[in-house]
Amino acid sequence: MRPMSVTLTLPESVADFLTGDSDWRKPSWQWPLHLACKSVLPAVASGMLAVPGVHVPYMLKEPGMVDAEHQHIFEAILFTPKDPGYSRRVVCKVAINDCRDREGCRLESLRDEAELYQDKLSTLQGLYVPRFIGFFEGSTGPDANLTVACLILEYVGDFTRDDNSEMALSDASGTSNASEPSNAYEPSNPSDTSDASDESSSPSESSNASNASHVSNRHSELQLCEAFDTLEAARAERREYKAKCAETLLAIHQAGVLHGNLSAESFIPEGDKVFIVGFGEESDGDHECRKPPELTLEAGMLSPQRATHVKCAELWSAFDKFQWWITNYLRLSSELIDIETLIELGQAGIYKEALVRRRNVKWAKRDAENLWSDFNHLKRVHGYDFILSAVLKRKAILAAST
Repeated sequence: MRPMSVTLTLPESVADFLTGDSDWRKPSWQWPLHLACKSVLPAVASGMLAVPGVHVPYMLKEPGMVDAEHQHIFEAILFTPKDPGYSRRVVCKVAINDCRDREGCRLESLRDEAELYQDKLSTLQGLYVPRFIGFFEGSTGPDANLTVACLILEYVGDFTRDDNSEMALSDASGTSNASEPSNAYEPSNPSDTSDASDESSSPSESSNASNASHVSNRHSELQLCEAFDTLEAARAERREYKAKCAETLLAIHQAGVLHGNLSAESFIPEGDKVFIVGFGEESDGDHECRKPPELTLEAGMLSPQRATHVKCAELWSAFDKFQWWITNYLRLSSELIDIETLIELGQAGIYKEALVRRRNVKWAKRDAENLWSDFNHLKRVHGYDFILSAVLKRKAILAAST
């Protein structure tokens, strides 16, 4: 019996996504473009794809740009006349190739990506990576010398959302935890008499001013409490997001895949999941992750001191770049100090340590201030109580191991 055939028809409305500004190509193309399936498709259209001898024509409609910086990627609606009830929102990645163009590398990369989805990433589809719909290729041009390829993935969310870029989570709120170390060596201002009452005021005026001040202070306290609650809720939400990002990256490494080009846009939140996208020329489907099996990597942990402890450059880079973990070692002069020691010493103790190293008041103060500024940044991003809990957790783990 004749085998089943599956084709994809690209309408002329997707021309800009294939050719960009190369308008000279468009008149010579034969629209619509008919591409043949080069992959094994899942039974997504009412089981029709399992029927031998049947031709299933897939088509695209309503194409739209996903990202202006990635013109070869667009979203559309995938449908087939064979099943009027079938319609799916998808993301299409296209590549073209001819002898006058440098797009050949992208075409080969797209073929490799399609193979990756069908092989190492097959068990992760719908969990950590988008579902793979199919890979199609065809020829066009006056001499059929132009190859067009299209990889179709299920749409999982906004490609351009940047949830790994750090928000300024603190200074705008003006809040801090009462348990945080004080700025011990910052001089106070003894000349500040703003709280002193005006002796020339009458008793009634002083009383009214005092009541007004009390109401104002109470209102400010309520505003600070609300701001702090909002801040902590935002931190908790981002911790959960970072944990899912880390879980997703670890999953593809365990499957033997190196992404190779991670950015904030590589992670797409959708519902209670985070998907990783953007595999390409830098990806490797034969990755043997060297992370030690006894090393547990998770978001919110204190970072190891060196990349050699993780032994996988991509994992180290991602946890560090996106601040999935808490940077555990900060620099004081030419040496590193861990967070636990920094908390125990406090700001005054850090200044003394810097003075021992520098033996110069001016440079010691500068080094101590730089270190404390770095620590304040960590507190803004993660929250002081969360950092403290991570320190206590590590101490408990070390104590249990000894």
